[in-house]
Amino acid sequence: MRNALKYQKAATAILDGFVYEGVRFRVTGYKFMAVGRRTNGPKFAKSNSADLSPIKAILDQLGPGDLMTFTDITAVGPDGTERLLDNASAQVK
Repeated sequence: MRNALKYQKAATAILDGFVYEGVRFRVTGYKFMAVGRRTNGPKFAKSNSADLSPIKAILDQLGPGDLMTFTDITAVGPDGTERLLDNASAQVK
């Protein structure tokens, strides 16, 4: 996931395992937190868009076993309404 994020310009959200599998949401904001051995404590970033550039420098500090989490993810669904999505977390492999 970390390597994919490093080369991606914008966040996307897709509902998997849902009756309407593959439904896409346009991300409109998120908070990001990462903690690792080389980060000197937790690192935080926030974006009011899908732009991932605020987290690029943090991703460069992460290595295997480090943790990253997206919270307060807001997105607009196919129906045009904005909603809060579930948090997403991953451990760097």
